[in-house]
Amino acid sequence: MDSIFSFLDELLRKSIMNIMEFKSDKELRVLNELYNDKRVCVRFWYRFYKKQRIIKTLKFKKRRIINELF
Repeated sequence: MDSIFSFLDELLRKSIMNIMEFKSDKELRVLNELYNDKRVCVRFWYRFYKKQRIIKTLKFKKRRIINELF
């Protein structure tokens, strides 16, 4: 479990570094606070993962329905 969190932590840090040049100071402060607060980070990634799963499920269902029509 620790390895998952460390991986997500590293991923978040890299993504913050990548988008730094495109964000305003206020947004950077928010991102920095997110990065510093591990619980928020974990919740963020959980919601992100859950949203991705829902999108993937909906796409699959849509494809299945389309396939059944033909």
